[in-house]
Amino acid sequence: MSKILFTFFFGLLFINLLAQDSVVVDGYQIFHYPNGKISSEGFMKNGKPDGYWKTYNTYGQLISEGNRKNFLLDSTWKFYNELGKIHLIINYKEGKKSGIRKTFLPDKILVDSFENDIKNNWSKVLYTNGKIKSKTFYKNGLEEGWAYNYAEDGRIVIRTLYKNGFIKKREYFNAYNRNGKKHGLWKKFDENYNVICSGTYNNGIKDGYFKYYDKEGNLIKIEKYVRGILEDNPDELATYELRTDYYDDGSVKVIGSYKDGKPEGVRREFSRDGNIKDAYILHNGVVVGHGIIDKSGKKQGDWKEFYDNGRIRAEGKYVNNKRIGKWIFYFENGKIEQTGFFDNGGQYTGDWKWYFPDGSLRIVEKYFEGEREGDYLEYDSDGEIMIQGEYVNGSKEGDWVTNVNGFIEKGTYLDNVKDGLWKYYYTSDTLYFEGRFIDGNPDGTHIWYYRNGKIKKIGDYIMGLKEGYWKYFDEGGKLILKIKFKDGIEQEYDATKIEPELNLNDMEE
Repeated sequence: MSKILFTFFFGLLFINLLAQDSVVVDGYQIFHYPNGKISSEGFMKNGKPDGYWKTYNTYGQLISEGNRKNFLLDSTWKFYNELGKIHLIINYKEGKKSGIRKTFLPDKILVDSFENDIKNNWSKVLYTNGKIKSKTFYKNGLEEGWAYNYAEDGRIVIRTLYKNGFIKKREYFNAYNRNGKKHGLWKKFDENYNVICSGTYNNGIKDGYFKYYDKEGNLIKIEKYVRGILEDNPDELATYELRTDYYDDGSVKVIGSYKDGKPEGVRREFSRDGNIKDAYILHNGVVVGHGIIDKSGKKQGDWKEFYDNGRIRAEGKYVNNKRIGKWIFYFENGKIEQTGFFDNGGQYTGDWKWYFPDGSLRIVEKYFEGEREGDYLEYDSDGEIMIQGEYVNGSKEGDWVTNVNGFIEKGTYLDNVKDGLWKYYYTSDTLYFEGRFIDGNPDGTHIWYYRNGKIKKIGDYIMGLKEGYWKYFDEGGKLILKIKFKDGIEQEYDATKIEPELNLNDMEE
């Protein structure tokens, strides 16, 4: 027998059923295939199906069941695959989708919310273990507001802002590097998705400002970390007690600031004739910087900066409080972390190199007037190129390649957004995705693949909005889901399996 894709136009099935030679009367009815297996059963009213109905395939396997009220789809309808497992659940009210629709696919579960046949409220994608994979809010059928993507351990890793179905902003955070350490921006959210903490990590170590907020979004605390060490009262956040020591002739000998009785911040030492002969920056009584600070409070000349344990952290030259010329930054183990140059305005310039703690090269980049400019190379800890591309005026431009943990992305940027053809790979020769972007928005046909080369998902975008039929397949190439979109809004949904065609005219009551 030929194969057809069942749809949800149940009325057509029953119109064909009523066209049989057998006389259909009101009450509970059972219909059979020619082989004697039950094809469908349920209540008839005024010659039409009403009440609870079940349908079966030619092998006797239940494929759908649900209720009709006043001849319209009502309450929960369930659909089963050939193994007897639920494949799709849809809730109806007066013939229209209302409430939750749940679709079970091989690698995920889709949970959508409807009001009067239109997507509204939160829609979710779940991992097969039931944990949230992504969560998107819909308003009148289009994405609206913040959407969230989750890792399998439950942390939010991507936040995307939508307006009328279009992407307005996308943030990446809460990532681990190749060595499994926190790296880059991390954010913590409360149960209402308000940011309650935000800060940056460098290879698993807190480095920079950590900001804490209440549920109303008010800033309640700021902490500053330098290479994992919390600065109790950083200069820009703390207040100090200023103390002055004098020579016996009354001239100033030392001016320094204190916090809780300990030297903290800037300390300047003077000669008897009033010239600054030395200066320090202290934290909890420990020297973390050594050089010259002039009477106006500006760093001048050669400087060294230290970790709290006394090991050198950085060295170079200041002019009027700006880093100038070559600077070298160190890990606590004494190995160089990064080295490069600052121009006369204190901005990054020329070649900069970053290293791993073992001394191997990590990043090679170029700067001009403080902006990345030219080729960019980033290596993993094994010495393989991980990211390669070019910056123009601080923005990604042209061809870029990213290879993280063997997953490869190749494509072009225009002014820091994806533009043109992009391809993602499981391995160097196994394609995972291909599709085009215009000004950062997906456009045209986008295709995702399984590792075996079979198409996993295919559909079209028109300037960021889904359009036409989107199709989903299992790893064997079998169609398992088809959705029709118009201007990004779902119009039709069909998630049933392909089954043997039912010749309803040959059924027997």
